[in-house]
Amino acid sequence: MRVSRISFALAAFIILLNTNIYPLEKVYIRFSPPAGDKLTYALNTVIQSSGSNVMGKDISMAASAKGDLVLDIIRVTANNVYTDLGSSDLLVTVQSPMSTRSLNLAPREKEKLKVVFNRAGGIDKIGNTAALKRKNLMNFSVIQIIRNYFPTLPTKPVAAGEYWTENKRMVVPFQGIQLEVLLNVKYTLDSIITTQAGKEASISAEYTVSLKGKRSISEGKVFFEGKGTGSGYIHYLVSRGYFTEYRLDYQIESEMVIKNKDHVLMQLPVSVTANASLELLK
Repeated sequence: MRVSRISFALAAFIILLNTNIYPLEKVYIRFSPPAGDKLTYALNTVIQSSGSNVMGKDISMAASAKGDLVLDIIRVTANNVYTDLGSSDLLVTVQSPMSTRSLNLAPREKEKLKVVFNRAGGIDKIGNTAALKRKNLMNFSVIQIIRNYFPTLPTKPVAAGEYWTENKRMVVPFQGIQLEVLLNVKYTLDSIITTQAGKEASISAEYTVSLKGKRSISEGKVFFEGKGTGSGYIHYLVSRGYFTEYRLDYQIESEMVIKNKDHVLMQLPVSVTANASLELLK
């Protein structure tokens, strides 16, 4: 029996070596691209809300952003990565039953943001924001996009099966209400494999989402409340210090409640869905 157990363990070890998978290895997953690199990501994101008002009229809205984000890695220190963030094309479109509005948010050369990242991928500082103050469409801006759609990395080494968390806050305009979307994200390192580009971490993400908002109207007050869930994933080149693909999808089922003091006048369902992806082009 003892020989059989040893043989089984040896066979399992040989299989792991042949497949280049390292389930017990702890790795630092850090934002650490080399100085001088240029990272160009294709961005595609859509947020949609669907519902009807008290008269049964469609009040659905959709906001999308499509184009690229270009990160020039200027300087790298022990704690930070200094970058210039620009874009060759970044079209934001907001659609409602009444109108469609579009604006190209791509910063020109002198409008590039000076973004300082920490090694966990978080944003420590954003400079040159005054150059972009006019490039904003219903709260959708380059600054808002990078805060919403750049993932957070673990602050310590992790092995397959281990996780870390992040909280995000987004503000989405809807029918004159600033809807606050709160996301709690649980990232899990699923595996580490060896590719031609080096070690790559496969990371899954689980989202728990809540939504709230309110505004005053002649009849009383309008309240929004909702909850939802979602999922996503990240492919991260550990040896190069940046991600090659990031994807998230979530859905929120909510209610728009119209109240006059404590009396509920109307309750209407509103559904919100969001899909976003960032994929490295070069």
